[in-house]
Amino acid sequence: MPLRQEDKVPHMVGSKAWIHSNNILLTDSVANVRSAEDSQNLELQSLRGIAAMMVLLHHVLRLVTDAPIAQFIGENILNAHAAVVIFFVLSGYVLGLSLARRGFNVEGMWRFYWRRGFRIFPALWVGVTLGLVYFMLFRPLPAPAMPDWTLIHYGTNNFSLANVVGSYLGFSTYLLPPLWTITVELAASLVLPPMVWMIVRWPSRTPALLAGLAMLSLVAGVSARQIPLYLIDFALGASLACWPVMRRIHPSGAVTVIALIVLLFGRLIGNWSYHAAVPGLFEGIAASIVVRGITLGQSRWLLHQALVRVGDWSYSLYLLHLPIAYAIIRFLGTTDLIRGEGGAVLLGLTTVLLTLPLAAFVHDWVEQPGIRLGGRLLTRLTARRRH
Repeated sequence: MPLRQEDKVPHMVGSKAWIHSNNILLTDSVANVRSAEDSQNLELQSLRGIAAMMVLLHHVLRLVTDAPIAQFIGENILNAHAAVVIFFVLSGYVLGLSLARRGFNVEGMWRFYWRRGFRIFPALWVGVTLGLVYFMLFRPLPAPAMPDWTLIHYGTNNFSLANVVGSYLGFSTYLLPPLWTITVELAASLVLPPMVWMIVRWPSRTPALLAGLAMLSLVAGVSARQIPLYLIDFALGASLACWPVMRRIHPSGAVTVIALIVLLFGRLIGNWSYHAAVPGLFEGIAASIVVRGITLGQSRWLLHQALVRVGDWSYSLYLLHLPIAYAIIRFLGTTDLIRGEGGAVLLGLTTVLLTLPLAAFVHDWVEQPGIRLGGRLLTRLTARRRH
């Protein structure tokens, strides 16, 4: 979702400001927030774009099996898990702002879920269709450069109507591997309204909410499509937006830098699996500190127009890059071009150069029209209900 400089996240002002929504009086910690669609911060949008590029390069550099340096960089320097945690914390933050602004009555909830669906699914359907085209066209071709872990997806033995439909609904990774995070996003979107309501209505109980979700992450393990592992990240983001205690925290620039280092490299301490809960919790806390620091204006370099534009395209970039990288390997994998470190660099550059313009196109001609269509349909439905 694009951000505008004039719609920066406001700070708390005044001694008391009240909003009456569903018989709930909100304190000034949320009274002055504007809707998430219109109040996102340019620096946060750039952060989302950087995170998407980290995921892209992490995936692509690990696709060339005989490039140990590229494999090391992709596995240890480009922490894709931290990037995903950033996505989740940012979602909790901007959606928390939106929910606090719109209120918690039935109409507000209906509008939230409706807009969320039109935000997520149009670009998702393009990405899944691209994955389906790849499956239909390229699966018979040999690609010796591709590692074994890629065979989990697009395998002929697993091709079924259920997997195809599940991919289009965001519940299967068969045609688009990154969709596991969309499954988490969809589940979190369902439970985020009561979370935000609790944070706003009973702020004193927010520590118990965060502690309970942290415990759930630790005891759940890798199950239920990883949903229990990551709800804490959305709650942390929502707390940044709506919990007065969080909004009174002003981390120094040095603390923010330390949090960024922990976020990027903390997982190197120990031999952790990708979905390990313990480092994931530390990444969630570190991501929250980084986001808080950015909202306080500590990272003005993120206002660069190129970074903001990549942030605008980040959702489509995230969805589209793997089928494109796979197709490049299918075309060139039997040649000497995708071999060794040079082949990894070539694959990375080619994937970026092909994915960026396609992501820009999908953002401008699919994402944004889809959001506008959802808004127009919602306006009509609301008008009919009132008549």
